[in-house]
Formats: sequence, structure tokens, C-alpha cells
Amino acid sequence: TIPNILSRQTVTGIGESAFEDKYEDKGITSITLPDSLTYIGRRAFATNNLTNLELSNCTALTYIGKEAFTENENAGMSEIILPLSGYASYDTWKDEYDNYYNAGDTISDLSTVYNLVIPYTLTDDDVTVKNGVIDNCSYSTIYHDIIIPDVLSGQTIMGIADSTFISKTITGITLPGSLTQINNRAFNLNSLGRLDLSNCTALTNIGEFVFDENFFTEFNLPTPTVTGYLLDYWQDANSNTYAGGSAVTDFKTSYTAILTPVGINETANITINIYPNPVTNILTITQTGDGIITHIELYNIKGQKADVNILVKNSETLQLDTHELKQGTYMLKYTINNVVYSKVIVK
Repeated sequence: TIPNILSRQTVTGIGESAFEDKYEDKGITSITLPDSLTYIGRRAFATNNLTNLELSNCTALTYIGKEAFTENENAGMSEIILPLSGYASYDTWKDEYDNYYNAGDTISDLSTVYNLVIPYTLTDDDVTVKNGVIDNCSYSTIYHDIIIPDVLSGQTIMGIADSTFISKTITGITLPGSLTQINNRAFNLNSLGRLDLSNCTALTNIGEFVFDENFFTEFNLPTPTVTGYLLDYWQDANSNTYAGGSAVTDFKTSYTAILTPVGINETANITINIYPNPVTNILTITQTGDGIITHIELYNIKGQKADVNILVKNSETLQLDTHELKQGTYMLKYTINNVVYSKVIVK
């Protein structure tokens, strides 16, 4: 029996492999869990000799980790009953494959994750936002399905900084439609069963390892609908290209949407080439036709003008020195015949 109080502390969780018995002949045969329990970690009671498990008193339980009770089948325990919740209006559970269950259902797959579905919308008190980028989140991990609204702390959410939501046992996520960039490892090491980016129509950059080490095995790249631009294709760090809506399986690489301004050839007989993209040291812009680039600027994701030197400037070619730029996504703005155009550039 595990009491509600141990070492003068309320017991709210059982850690990963806490009671996993590596010696089958000495395994636990029965267990009474405290009603204060909110989560059970991965393989917490795996490889024991449990004959059955009673969870009906665990009304605070919201999370059962992967393989928490697996390898007890030889002793007779092959299923568990999902408990009723003490949280008002929440009586639905789901597994890592996004299969849904009612509280009170009997489940026989003891190898997967189960979490009580409690949607939670982040508030200003949960996050730190700088120039539209969430760079810290301190929300309570009792809520496993989170919703990020379009506006937090009075700012439109355009980006999520490196590792902001790493290792938070998140099992569901709704992202804001205003999002333009998700930085490296932002949702790494969570318990997401799937990912839907279809509403992220402003998203143009997904960093490395953003969704790595979750439960789903692929996701679909969205089709950006940025005013004044059309999507040419998505490009990963290995220069592979993908159409909007394509399913991708490499979670370690980055993905960048390559956009083309609409109507550039309608205003003048002009051809513009901007390369390489992604760029390393020098960005080259060449032009042919009836027009001259009269103004050019580069901005980071926060809307701050980047300090770059022009190495070459003549009627046909511009070259920008980008070797000191930090890695990230930038917006190149240039003017031709008094019309301003933009293109996403990745360093």
C-alpha cells in the first residue's frame, strides 16, 4: 500500500520505473495506490506479478505512462479499468494513437500511454513573450492538452523559441494560426500522439528536432497563405523539397517554406533570382528586365532590421554579407519600380 503522505509530502506521482522489478520471481503481487495520485510514470510497475489493479479510488489521476503495467500478464493482469475523474466535466481518456475512451472503460493494451483529456488554454501568467515569441512556459503539467492562443501578453504570437515546451509530458497541442516560426526542439521529448498544422497558414519555418521523440511518426507540412505570396515548395536542411500538405517523417531536420511574391512579373518584365537559400556567408540577388532594385533591407523574425553590408551593387547584381547573422529566419524586403516585395530567407 502506498499512502497519501510519505516523508511529510502528499504523493502525487510515481516516477519512471519506480517499482519496476527486474527479477520476476520477486515481483509485486498487489498494490493499493493513493487517491492523491495524479500521474504514473513510464514502466512504473512493469515486470511484476500483479494479478489485478484497482484504480477506482484514483479520481485525481490524469496520466498513465507508456508500459506502466506491462509484463504482469503471466500473473493474470491483462487489463485495467480507466478511473472516473474528480475533475468537473472531464470524463474522456485517450491513448498515444488518439483513440478515445470513456472513464470506466476496460482497456487491454497496457503498452501505450493514457491521459485524461483536459484542454487548457495558456494564459499571460503561464508564459514569457518577447517581441511576439514565447521563450518560456511555466504552466502546470497536470494539463496535458494545451492550446496556445493567437495573442498572449498583448502580443500576437509569431514564434516559439528553442526548447520552450521540451519534456512537459504534453499529449495534445493546438497552435495559433498567427505562428510563423517554431524554433529548434520546441516540443521535443513530449507525448504527442499526432500533430495538425493545417490551421498554421502563416507558418514558414520549422526548426531542427522540433517534434522529435514524440509518439507520432509523420506530420503534414501546411500550405502558407501569406498575403502577397505563393508557396513554391518546402525545403529541408538537406535540400529536399516538398509540396504544401506533404507528409514528412524526418523529425531531426528543419523545414523552410520558399515563397514567391505574387504579381512581380505583372508589374514589369522582371526576373529576380535570390540564392542560396538557406544562405551561409553571401546572399546574391540578380535581376534582369525592366526594373532596378532601389532599396533592400533584411529583418529578423522579431521585426528588427538586421545589420548587413552590401558587398556588390550594380544594375544587375546585389550581394549581401550574411556571415555574421545568427541562424534563423529572416524577411528580405526589396523595392522595384516603387513596389515593395519580400522573400523569406533562412540562415
